[in-house]
Amino acid sequence: MENKISQEMTVLKFFKERKRMCKAHNTCVECEAYEKEEGICRVISEFNEYCDNEEYEKLKEVIALVERWSREHPVRTMADVLFETFPDAKRRKEDGTPSVCPQAVVKHFVCHGGCRKCIKEFWNSEVPEK
Repeated sequence: MENKISQEMTVLKFFKERKRMCKAHNTCVECEAYEKEEGICRVISEFNEYCDNEEYEKLKEVIALVERWSREHPVRTMADVLFETFPDAKRRKEDGTPSVCPQAVVKHFVCHGGCRKCIKEFWNSEVPEK
């Protein structure tokens, strides 16, 4: 396994993506970070153990594992869902987001002030995990 960590995997992003990684699986056994022989999650147990012992190579492995999973499972946005269903939906020229007002498709959507801002925030928001 390659232990190279990109500059993009900040500490905050690591924890956010680790949480998303855990939520994406019904059980730990389904996750690539789960050590079946030992019955432990490598991300949680190794992160805690190797932070204490300063064994940074193992820590690099864990961070690289989460980073690789994050790359392979990009965040799905509301725009992704719309364009999967309606590939020809009109896009805004400036950022490629749908030009549809969220109030037109979400019954209880509350505008936060100005359609441009609402459109960008809503369509770029993350689709909730399972």
